Amino acid sequence: MRIFVLSFFIAVLGLGACSSRVNPVNWGKQNKQDYAQTAPQEVNPLIPKNPQRSLWSRITGAEEDIYQGKPIDQVTSVKLEPIPGGAILRASGISIFQGFYDVQLTPENDDILPEGGVLSFRLEGLIPYEGMRGGPENLRTVTAGFRLTQKEITRAKIIRVEGLTNAQSVGRR
Repeated sequence: MRIFVLSFFIAVLGLGACSSRVNPVNWGKQNKQDYAQTAPQEVNPLIPKNPQRSLWSRITGAEEDIYQGKPIDQVTSVKLEPIPGGAILRASGISIFQGFYDVQLTPENDDILPEGGVLSFRLEGLIPYEGMRGGPENLRTVTAGFRLTQKEITRAKIIRVEGLTNAQSVGRR
């Protein structure tokens, strides 16, 4: 009996030094490899989720979520940055409230077709429930983007972004 108990303690102490699954000390612990954290899926806020209604939603008449954003107070800069197959329209603005979120450029033209050579967008976002009015300008500055195809760019002579108090435009190159 002594030999059995002695060999049992030697085995437990020997296995206690290693971090294998055979070690009784590790039986109640979670394996770090089994619960490895996966990187969150990256979402690019400059690319809209659904810029146009899909064919299926047009056929079925499915309702889409209506965006409840309010226009940003002042548009400070508008840039058209070329990318393969089109360009990204990037606009920055200053809001009245701190904490504006879900900021986006909303096309004012139907099916992103220019009217009189002008393609218009509205810079808008959602107002926080308990947003502070005023504050430092860098806390109230927001930026949004919209991907335009080459076809949409060639149709327009001027791309205009409107805010609540002003508008800025950029000519296509």
